[in-house]
Amino acid sequence: MRTVWTLLIPALLLGHLVCLQGAGQPVQDCCLLTSARRIPFNSIAGYEIQSRDKGCPIDAVIFETNSNPSRKLCATSGISWVNKWIKKLDKRKKVTKTEKKPKRSARPQPE
Repeated sequence: MRTVWTLLIPALLLGHLVCLQGAGQPVQDCCLLTSARRIPFNSIAGYEIQSRDKGCPIDAVIFETNSNPSRKLCATSGISWVNKWIKKLDKRKKVTKTEKKPKRSARPQPE
């Protein structure tokens, strides 16, 4: 009985440590498959890049749709239409950022 406890206690402690180490890591939702099928640009709200460097099994581009509820569609990175959509979305993002900046009001000149 004593040998059971001497084996069980270290195993439980080791399991507890493994659980604690994993608790600090955010869970990454990764695409497991991608599609080369073109997604209509008007239905895309945004995108994010998935890479193997971040712990995912494949490189991909995740497009988020405008639909309600929004969907995430996985596209093959490096395809011409995917690169074109990314550039257009980045451009759209820059335009909306500049539009949201408050306009400076002209200060009256002291007399």
